[in-house]
Amino acid sequence: MAPQDIAWPHWMRRFSALASEEAFNDLIWSVGGSPPYGGVSWEEAEAVYKLLKAYRGPGQADPAVYEALDDHIKDSPEKVLTLRVFQVHDRIASAPQAFTSADVDEGAALAVQLGDEGLRAYFELLDAQLRHQEGDIRSALLALNNALARIVPLAKADSAFASLLGKVVVNGTSYHAISGDLQTARQFADLAIKLGFEATLAPLLPALRADRPAGDSAQVAERHAGDLLEAGRTLEALEWFRHAEALASARNDRALLCGLLGDMAVAYRRLGNQRASLETYARAIELCRIQKDDVNLSRWCGNLGSLLLNLGDVREARVLLEEASVAAHRTGESDRIAIAEGNLAAMLQHDGRHQEAFERMASARLGAEGPTREAWRERELQMHLNAAIAGSKRHDHEVALEHIAAGLEAVRADDDDDQRIAVALLLERAKIEEEQNDLMSAAASLNAAAERFDRLGDKAAATDLRAAADRLDL
Repeated sequence: MAPQDIAWPHWMRRFSALASEEAFNDLIWSVGGSPPYGGVSWEEAEAVYKLLKAYRGPGQADPAVYEALDDHIKDSPEKVLTLRVFQVHDRIASAPQAFTSADVDEGAALAVQLGDEGLRAYFELLDAQLRHQEGDIRSALLALNNALARIVPLAKADSAFASLLGKVVVNGTSYHAISGDLQTARQFADLAIKLGFEATLAPLLPALRADRPAGDSAQVAERHAGDLLEAGRTLEALEWFRHAEALASARNDRALLCGLLGDMAVAYRRLGNQRASLETYARAIELCRIQKDDVNLSRWCGNLGSLLLNLGDVREARVLLEEASVAAHRTGESDRIAIAEGNLAAMLQHDGRHQEAFERMASARLGAEGPTREAWRERELQMHLNAAIAGSKRHDHEVALEHIAAGLEAVRADDDDDQRIAVALLLERAKIEEEQNDLMSAAASLNAAAERFDRLGDKAAATDLRAAADRLDL
């Protein structure tokens, strides 16, 4: 049926769901063909045109154009709801990286009121994307499967929905892969390729086409998974870990599972599947307690405690990090103890207990070996920056400047990560110097930070800092 044979609300909803150029053109034609048919006045059509013209510009359309159209459609609940859902779509399309669950919930509720399956699928796809960003892949898959069930019949009836189907299938490939279900991910990938989305899937295809887990030895599968994880092939590693877990569980090999589950949690975390990582760490820790496996207990309590600390769950993080320290001391292994003590130092600093944190970190670094000692050196440098920022916020400039000086002294000239922290330290010093009205010193600190940016190859940032320094040094 031609666009002009159906009034604009149908095509506006269709465009809101598809956001394609073809769907927008159909919407334009539906307005052009409406007056004087379909109960659409010339004035109403003109108001729709003005809205669509404003929509195509940067940012959201002016609320005034929505209000102008609203004046012509107040007697039509369908048109009013359509305009509201289009406004939600406009808000999301204008800031695709900043929309919230409140936006999605509002749009989904309007789609239900309208009984529009395309819109419902569109908002379910957006909900899945938000759940993915939060690391809740299980919930993302539930939303995505709901969207898929709606879009398949729509795509059969209207070929324009094939593009939305493609987005769902591509996302489904990714979500199933990072949940460890590569078998289903491969099925989704096959469909995505048939729909013409092979290029979009390119980053996933090597893992999907790699050798699949085989063999009946859990130990061999676990070792292979560990090798893949160390090589950075995390998707493949996760599939092999899951295979090893199934074999070990079937034989009730708890000793093997103590280490295997924790490593699998690491893989989930690297892939952004935060919920699965948290749950798998918890399983590993409980099993380590039962098995009295102090080495792995200290590892996984430390990992999970650090993760929870980053997520803001300080209370539970503290319990786990302290348990990791106790377990590490029971092992008698110096490096294991050093790792646990270093993690506790981070918690102490998070609590604002900076002096205790530095004392514990110094002790941890002395007992550490090789890579751990270097990692704790880097952590200590970051701790100096954290302590400087904390001191500056409470206007304790003397303490802040002490940590800035100590941090800058520890910076390595040939280490880019160190240089980035040095920039942050220098900027913090410049801020303090400006507050103290020592503008010449503040300008010098900004110029020193600019030199660091030059070494890092960021000429634009260096230029901006030098300009700021010139303004201070007038």
